[in-house]
Amino acid sequence: MPSEGHIGTAAWYYIDKTGKKAFAQEFRHAGQFNEGLAPVETDAGWGFINTSGTTVIKPQFKATEYFDFTKYLSEYQGFHDGLAAVVDAGGKVGYIDQTGKFVVQPQFVIGNGFAGGFAYAYPPSPTAFTEPAPENPHWYGPLSIIDVTGRTIYQAPTAP
Repeated sequence: MPSEGHIGTAAWYYIDKTGKKAFAQEFRHAGQFNEGLAPVETDAGWGFINTSGTTVIKPQFKATEYFDFTKYLSEYQGFHDGLAAVVDAGGKVGYIDQTGKFVVQPQFVIGNGFAGGFAYAYPPSPTAFTEPAPENPHWYGPLSIIDVTGRTIYQAPTAP
């Protein structure tokens, strides 16, 4: 729930069933709880808290144009099938487990959360991380479907 606060222009916090603050922490932005953890943004970046408000995965991840919790609040953000899509300092999407360790190394330009053991992800084009997306219309490669190990099980055909 957003409110006027001392973190930026608005602070987000969680409420209990009575409408009172569930815990004292406030965040720049906050997402919904999935699998017991919720994504939260602080000055240090995005991390995850548990339902007691304790930081479980320290804020360290960043948002990008295509992976921004503030623009695309989605049911697929956060943890699903034991993994969460996050963006590393280099702007690449990878998937972490609930300890914050990468299970699928950062390698994608865009990556969605898992559903039923699969997620869609776009591998980078050869120039993806050397040219910004608006100036590079071919920033990402073909749509791929990956499993929870990061193995590509389907890749859409590319146009001739």
